[in-house]
Amino acid sequence: MDVDGDGGTGAAGAATEPEEPVDPSICGECRLPFAADPTNPLHANGGNPAAESTGGPLSDRSTCAACTRVFHCECADIAAPPVRARAATYPWHCSSCKVCTVCDSAGEDSQLLLCDHCDRGWHSYCMQPRLDTLPDGR
Repeated sequence: MDVDGDGGTGAAGAATEPEEPVDPSICGECRLPFAADPTNPLHANGGNPAAESTGGPLSDRSTCAACTRVFHCECADIAAPPVRARAATYPWHCSSCKVCTVCDSAGEDSQLLLCDHCDRGWHSYCMQPRLDTLPDGR
């Protein structure tokens, strides 16, 4: 992705490394495969691929609408069923691609607040009423 508008040459004019291709068979965060892994304690099904759809917390996955990387819901911090259900109603973004729901920009990460109930982001200064102090959070 050419984020600085220089045609992908980077600051020094040399070609930048191409982005790693998206591999839909592994999690974009932990890099573990979606197939059951008997050595991973988060795969509660003990490595039985037939049981994975109803198995452990890593059996559910979500795809980022921006970068198309696929994540275990547990790794993306949207494992709670109510959060996962809400995130499924809009184009979900991973933490690397998260943008403000109001201004649709990602700048000033320290001011981007993430909702514990739906995982959407808002800049404190875009909220109405505007937040002058940041709340405590995780």
